[in-house]
Amino acid sequence: MHSEDLATALAKIRPHTNSKLPHQRKPAQLLVALESTLDQNASSSELSRPTSTAYFAALITTLEECILRNELSLEEGSTLAAILYLLATVGPFVPHTVLRTNLPKLYQLLPPLLPLALQDHAPPLRSLISLFGTITTAMDQSMVQSTLSTNSGSAPSSTSVAIRQTFSSLLELTLDPRPKVRKRAAEVVKEILGSPPSPFIIHPWSHLVANWSCAVIAQIAGIPVTGGKKGTGGGEEEGIDRMIHLLAFLRTVPHIFSASVEERPLTNGENQGTNLETMTRYLLAAPKLSNPYLTQASYQLLSALFTTEREEGEDDEEDENDAARRRAKAQNVLDTLIRSQPSKSDTQISPYWLSVVARATIAAHSSGHSIPRSSDALTRVWSMVWGYLDSTCPTTTVKAAADSLRVIAQSNCFSVSKGYGLEDDEGSSLIQSVVQLAEKSVGSLAYAGSIPEILGVLEVLVTSMSAQITRYREWAPTTMTLAKLHKTTKSSSPFLPLLHMAVNLRNSKDFQHKEQVNSLITALMRMIGVDGVLERIPLGILPQERSKSSTQANAYLLPLIPPSHFTPLSHFVNYFIPLSESLWNLAQDSEKEVEQKVYRVLMEQ
Repeated sequence: MHSEDLATALAKIRPHTNSKLPHQRKPAQLLVALESTLDQNASSSELSRPTSTAYFAALITTLEECILRNELSLEEGSTLAAILYLLATVGPFVPHTVLRTNLPKLYQLLPPLLPLALQDHAPPLRSLISLFGTITTAMDQSMVQSTLSTNSGSAPSSTSVAIRQTFSSLLELTLDPRPKVRKRAAEVVKEILGSPPSPFIIHPWSHLVANWSCAVIAQIAGIPVTGGKKGTGGGEEEGIDRMIHLLAFLRTVPHIFSASVEERPLTNGENQGTNLETMTRYLLAAPKLSNPYLTQASYQLLSALFTTEREEGEDDEEDENDAARRRAKAQNVLDTLIRSQPSKSDTQISPYWLSVVARATIAAHSSGHSIPRSSDALTRVWSMVWGYLDSTCPTTTVKAAADSLRVIAQSNCFSVSKGYGLEDDEGSSLIQSVVQLAEKSVGSLAYAGSIPEILGVLEVLVTSMSAQITRYREWAPTTMTLAKLHKTTKSSSPFLPLLHMAVNLRNSKDFQHKEQVNSLITALMRMIGVDGVLERIPLGILPQERSKSSTQANAYLLPLIPPSHFTPLSHFVNYFIPLSESLWNLAQDSEKEVEQKVYRVLMEQ
């Protein structure tokens, strides 16, 4: 497979021997010359085609000879640049065992060339970057560990030092002002971190990258952004650009700040502070740099960091102490986010801030079957985000607020044991606060333009809680039977006021969002059962029901009944079968064809 892929890669280079462009002509000419020598050796050894190892060995020999002759020019069309280009092309197809065997020689020959390429030779620099990436991903466990500081007191080998220094250079190149160089360096570092040597799950160098990124931002944070003075990073404009490049890179590798990276044995000179907490402090200070793009990038990275933390927290086997530490870190960041609340009219910052607040809330309060940290704290966060549903807010902000509330609603922040009132009252008060806020908002002119978003959020919250109630029976006490669970939800659900609110909206004249309110009613039926809904909201389709002035026809409820719900079979027998019979009799007795059709349709529903 390697030979076929290599043949395709080389076939793209070979035809350019007569190209007018030096950077195309020289690699092609060098390749043809090498293949001529390799073909002669192959004919004498009965090999039909040179292997990737043969190409690699020939190029290394050529590189050594070039360096010995002091031919170190990297201009377009130079031999050294052509060698590096071909090595970068052939390298990915060379077996890792061959690369590991030649590791000392490679790190003797290649690192000295890096300073030569840094200034005005971007193409050879990209070749070097690619080549270092190929070599590094081939390293095994012992080679990687030899580059890390230890307490053994033994001096690291020259190869280990060269590997560590080269990787540091690659990190700096992720901030290079040249887009192609910066992109290639970022891709290579991401590939290295994503290919840890066995048996590692996370690359041991991840914490090095986290430490480095924190140091870079700390340096940039010292640059004044007003006036003409320059800081340690080389000036405001240069510092801002470097930070933007850094944040763009870190969004591709957010796992380097995860708890599993932090919770490793400390090496010499390290402290107990976590890189996640340090990075979040710097990112939250980014808005003070008065650069809108930089502020957006900071919040985007924070969102990615908390997404990674949440994925780690979803492990069912997570130790309770580890979970408590993770939630405490998230709570500290959440408190800082709340203090940096942006204006509702800020269309640039508010959407990103809302997204980060949602993910930080989940990281701080999501608890599975355990007890949330504080219902009051969660209520405050929910109310704060809810405020951005105000109709006076820009459309993008309202949408972002609704998305953030849906994300929180779908999480385990509202748990069954403390969020539904099955075991105590604290969770019920939490839901009651949310419901009361919704009722107040629906009746408020300030939220009139956000009714669809409000109904969508409530539907997600009710649906999420219904799913949790279903799962509750799997771990609830054996005394909690299905009948008892249904009776509890039907009679004392804190969501019951939403049913009356939804029906009143649905029956309002000129109400325009019937699809959204129908979805909410269906979700409520799934939670409290069809019987729980019809006991409070009669269908009103029989003449004797319609004769009551207080009863309104609610036939639209029939098609809203979900396929699965908590309603016991006895309700169907005792309610719907007699209702069907009554409708049949009415259809038979009616003399009007229109009424007959109506009754038959209702009976079928």
